[in-house]
Amino acid sequence: SGTEISSFRHAIETYPIFDTPEMIGFSPNHDFQLNSNHMESMLQSMMKAYDTETVSRFTSQFDAAKVVNEMMARFPKHIEPQDVKDSLSKGDGGVTSPINIAFRNEIEVMAVVASTVRASLVSLQNALRGVATFTIELTILLDEMKVNQVPKSWVQKAWPGWSLAVWFSDLISRNDQWRKWQEKGRPISYWLGGFSNGAGFVNSVKHEFMKKQKSWALEEMEILTEVTKHEAGELKGPAESGVYIHGLSLEAASWNRNLGKLADLQRRAMLSAMPTLLLCPVPKDMKKYDYMVYECPVYRTQSRGTQNYVMTVDIRADEAASKWTLTGVAMVCSKDL
Repeated sequence: SGTEISSFRHAIETYPIFDTPEMIGFSPNHDFQLNSNHMESMLQSMMKAYDTETVSRFTSQFDAAKVVNEMMARFPKHIEPQDVKDSLSKGDGGVTSPINIAFRNEIEVMAVVASTVRASLVSLQNALRGVATFTIELTILLDEMKVNQVPKSWVQKAWPGWSLAVWFSDLISRNDQWRKWQEKGRPISYWLGGFSNGAGFVNSVKHEFMKKQKSWALEEMEILTEVTKHEAGELKGPAESGVYIHGLSLEAASWNRNLGKLADLQRRAMLSAMPTLLLCPVPKDMKKYDYMVYECPVYRTQSRGTQNYVMTVDIRADEAASKWTLTGVAMVCSKDL
């Protein structure tokens, strides 16, 4: 009847114009994240749509020479591969240790990245001083730097980045980790986000402990995970049965440090920093927990995908794993900044 149709219409009109994330089981923070991503995408598209003259007006206060000079002044000192080899030959496991091989691979990557970035900055510095010609490549490089973008020519040799300032600081931090390793030996805890190949490092950990336990087979080994209550700086020494890693953040959930379990993320919070994790390589039949766990994927950045997948860690969750899967809970090694 007409009355029934009116009631239906009235009920429909009470629905919100936009669906909320909670309607399909997502965290309310997904809406905030989506809007932030849309805003970032829109700003990037606007900058690309404008001609060079318009962009120059927007970035007129950008002092190219000052920025380049500051970056050159902060540029990390080159680490000689031979010095690394000499140090490793005297340290834990020797040059052929799987973890040390992963370290040497990172040194090689850093050498390529540092060489590329340094050459670009020197060329740009000379062009700005008027002692060299501004090539098309240098013009593109400068335009990218003006809007705080990581030059594509750098990303091709290195790791992704969305903010030049953060990416360059990350470059310095990565180099610092490798230098300390070369000078002082293996770190007590490894900054996983500092590895260009985090998955390779995790495999090297399994490989090294397999060699110590000669009866174990690599294809039968998995990672037993324990979330500690400590920050990396609070650890007294390296793990005996595995390795410590730090620098991870939870996305779409938080970590209750008092109870040691997953918890809902606070409103409008994007990420929740994790304490140090202990990774223990064990055979599959020894990987057992006396509590419920959520198999949490770990990605290099917030831009998830197969190319950014690092590993899966098991973390305590008193609620069904399906809740956290639907919410999209994952760990990231670095933020999309």
